[in-house]
Amino acid sequence: MNLGKYILNFITDNKKTFIISLVLCQVIFLLFYFFSSRVFESRTDIMPNTNSSSQLGLNALSGLIPGNFQGSSKSPNIYSTIIKSKSFSKDLFKKTINVNGNDIVVYDWLLESYNLHHDNSEIEFEKLYRFFVNNIISVRYNKITNIVTIQTYTTDPFISQALLKISLVELKSRLKQYSKDTKAANKDFILSRISTIEDELIEIENRYINFLNQNSSTSSPSLNVAKKRIEREVFIKENLLKELATELEINKLEVTRNNQVVIDVIDEPTLNLLKVYPKFSLLFIISLMVGFVIPFIVHSKKIFIDN
Repeated sequence: MNLGKYILNFITDNKKTFIISLVLCQVIFLLFYFFSSRVFESRTDIMPNTNSSSQLGLNALSGLIPGNFQGSSKSPNIYSTIIKSKSFSKDLFKKTINVNGNDIVVYDWLLESYNLHHDNSEIEFEKLYRFFVNNIISVRYNKITNIVTIQTYTTDPFISQALLKISLVELKSRLKQYSKDTKAANKDFILSRISTIEDELIEIENRYINFLNQNSSTSSPSLNVAKKRIEREVFIKENLLKELATELEINKLEVTRNNQVVIDVIDEPTLNLLKVYPKFSLLFIISLMVGFVIPFIVHSKKIFIDN
C-alpha cells in the first residue's frame, strides 16, 4: 500500500516528465512503425511419407542388410540441416520465380532488396547465405506430431510464397536423390551378398557330391545325420538366394521410380497479405511501458536520496 501511494505521488510530482516521456515514445513508435520495412510470411506444414513398398523384401533380410541401408527415407529432424545448408542455398539462389508476370532470379532479388552487395563474390554469397538462413527461412520440427513447419519472411507476400514453393521443390528433389543413392548402395550390397552366397552354395554342393560318392549307402545313423546336415545347409543357402533375388528386383524398381513421394504436404505454401512485422499492438504496448519507466530512470537519484 505504501509502495502504491509512493508511486502515485511520484507520478503526480513528475507529471510533466511522464507526459513528455510518453509522447516522445509514442512519436518514436509511430515513426518506426510507418518507416520500417514490412515483413510478410508464407508457411507450409509437411511430414515424411511412409513408403511401405521399399520394405517388402526387408523383413526376411533385416539381419543381413546393414542398418544404414534398411531405411532410405531421411528423418524429418534433419530437414532443417538440409534446408539451411550452403549447397541448398546455392541451388535455390540460382532459381527463377515468377511474381505478377515478372521473372525474378532469387539471388538478384535478395541482393537488391536487402542491400547485401560486396565487391568480392565469395564474401557477397556468404553475407547473402547467412542473411537467408537467419532472417528469411525458418524450419521447425515437432517431435510429438512428426510435422515440419517451414516459413519464409520477405518484404513482399508474393515473393515469400514463391520462395517457399521453390524451397519445397528443392527439398523434395534432394530427398528423392538421397533415397535413390541409398537404394543404389543397397543394390550393390545385395549383389555382393548374392555373389558370396552363390560361392558358398557351390562349395556346399560340391561337399554334398563328394559325400554321396564316398557313401553310397547311408543306412548308418551317423551318415544319415551328416547327410541331412549338408542338405539343410543347401536349403538355407537356396532360400537366402531366393530372398535376395526378390529384394534385388524390388530395389531395381525403387531406383527407377521417378514419381516416388518422399514427403506429404499438409498445407501448401500460404499467401498471407497481413504483415507479421512490425506488430502495431506489440509496439504500442512496449512504447507505453518504456514511456512509463523512463521517468523513474531519469529521477532515480531523487528516488534513492528520498529513500
